[in-house]
Amino acid sequence: LPPPDSHIGYTSIDSHYTLFNKYVLPFRVHADMHQVGPGFLNTTVILPFAEGIFIQTFVNEGPLKIRMTSHLYFDWWMPAFMANSMIHNIATQIDRDALIWNNKTHNHKPLLMKEDDGIQALRRWFSQFYSESSP
Repeated sequence: LPPPDSHIGYTSIDSHYTLFNKYVLPFRVHADMHQVGPGFLNTTVILPFAEGIFIQTFVNEGPLKIRMTSHLYFDWWMPAFMANSMIHNIATQIDRDALIWNNKTHNHKPLLMKEDDGIQALRRWFSQFYSESSP
């Protein structure tokens, strides 16, 4: 039997803004992500002045058709313009990703470099949710 939490993927990201190797904004952003299967993503975002939770769900509605919902919750004192900016940035990133998703093809044995080990690990993890008859 697989471990009891093998259907959950974990990752953490730390980011900061730089321009010409100098900090542009004086703060860092930390995010902890927990992906439960291919259909639920819970991200905790920690800023120096506020914390938030970003929840996304993905429902497969047919071949190459997914319904995605997103909810963003932050501390009440989070400035609205910052929360709106985050929502806009996330939506822009999803729109850009959708161009790739809508034109993707699955390569069972892609050519990967040593630096692509994260992609290979993610593909192995996701494979547990698909059967031989999956497109």
